[in-house]
Amino acid sequence: MALQTAASIEVLAISTYKTALTLDFIGGGSANPVVKAFAQKTMLQHEDHLKGFNAAVMKLGGKEQTKPDPRYLAVVNKAVPKIKGPADVVALAIALEDVAAQTYVKDVGLVSTPELRQLFSGVAGVEAQHKAILLAVQALLKG
Repeated sequence: MALQTAASIEVLAISTYKTALTLDFIGGGSANPVVKAFAQKTMLQHEDHLKGFNAAVMKLGGKEQTKPDPRYLAVVNKAVPKIKGPADVVALAIALEDVAAQTYVKDVGLVSTPELRQLFSGVAGVEAQHKAILLAVQALLKG
């Protein structure tokens, strides 16, 4: 169950970054190239995380997760229509990266094998890095 929840969070993160990249000020002509590159790279990392979580789910005999986490999907769906600029996208991404990092850290203590603990802790570290970078971007946008 922890793996499927993690995969559903990754599905949502991928979808959210894809949506952000359709916005002119994130992925279009008026986008800062560094912000655009960060969003693209982060989305690819979330795709890798999804593959890792789903591979572990299937190895244990479970079903691959392809749908976004419904609880956090509602948060994203509520936030997206209110996006007016880069700061709004960054704030939403910070929230999602925080949820992912906290969830995966918690899951390290719930799973029963060293391999699964390594998977969750490794991905949690990456999500924490994403959040740290986004917090720096947020500070620059506010400044």
